Amino acid sequence: MRIGSFLLLLLIQVNSFGQHVFFGERNLDSTEWMKNPLVCFDKNGWIYPDFFIADSAFRNSNNNLKDFYLKHPFETKTIFLKYKMSTSHVLLPDLLALNQRIIAENCKKISLLNSTKISFYIHGFRKSFLHIENGISSPEEAENLRSFMLKEGKETPIVAIYWDGLYDCCYSLNRKRNQELFDLFEKAYAQSLEVGKGVAQFFLSVEQENMLVIAHSLGNRMYLSAVSSFNGTSFFSQHSVKSLLIAPATSIAQMSESFENASTNPDFWNSKWNIVYNKHDFALRKKDSKFGVFGPGAKQFGATTLGCNKSNELTKYEKQLKTSYPKFDFDLYDAREIGKKHSLHFYCDFLKTNF
Repeated sequence: MRIGSFLLLLLIQVNSFGQHVFFGERNLDSTEWMKNPLVCFDKNGWIYPDFFIADSAFRNSNNNLKDFYLKHPFETKTIFLKYKMSTSHVLLPDLLALNQRIIAENCKKISLLNSTKISFYIHGFRKSFLHIENGISSPEEAENLRSFMLKEGKETPIVAIYWDGLYDCCYSLNRKRNQELFDLFEKAYAQSLEVGKGVAQFFLSVEQENMLVIAHSLGNRMYLSAVSSFNGTSFFSQHSVKSLLIAPATSIAQMSESFENASTNPDFWNSKWNIVYNKHDFALRKKDSKFGVFGPGAKQFGATTLGCNKSNELTKYEKQLKTSYPKFDFDLYDAREIGKKHSLHFYCDFLKTNF
């Protein structure tokens, strides 16, 4: 019996590691969601419908909306009806059309905020949608940012973008456990690119001309993927965009590629970019938070060299941009004063006095 109990406990621990972050069970009746709209993306960049989807059903559908729709035709036809679409077929073209309808409905909610300016916040890796004991959930972090912006007199509505950035807790002194977490980060690192493509489709439909995008940590990689996907579109002609990248967990190569792709529209060079970096940030350096010695380093398991300015690659890139595009509004903020911290909370404290 003891051996059986031990094996069951071990199985539970293994299955609990590396959780996808689901949003299908969010409280759709909450007035808070109407006051502060949110947009939720699955691991493939599809937007969740306003419909209850059990976590268990999502898990059994390869953790994504497309497979859920195909495996659950009855529920899917109900969702079609909710969005006033034909329910005769549940095929991929129909599902793509449904996703576009859900994008449009989310943009309609945002337009009800009656603001000509809109801000979006994108969280990073390892953010649970539910309250957690040893950390801060993505909604709590979004609310903290919202409160910070209000205190600073910036009253532009903030729409939180939630995405499946994977979750498990926590960094520790256990080398094997940390290795699993690095492997999980590498998976989220790859997944962020696909989500970014879906976010680009959403941003293309946003009606407000003036947009501020605030991204933290791995959320920046997802956002830069969206920027890259604007290649060949008129997005930067139709929107005045300001971007605030905080502790970006990606590489200079991705930023350079995204800028090159987006600049097929010359109006891209009228957008404004502020990047907050910190060469001491333990999460970006992928070193332990106490001694700063143990860990694989910023180039392993998905490069995070941009946010910690590894080998001065970010400051070198700034000089390159200023030479090629002297009028391009691209500014860096050195946040080394906050030390090894990575939490958005500490970066907000830095912004309060420096930005």
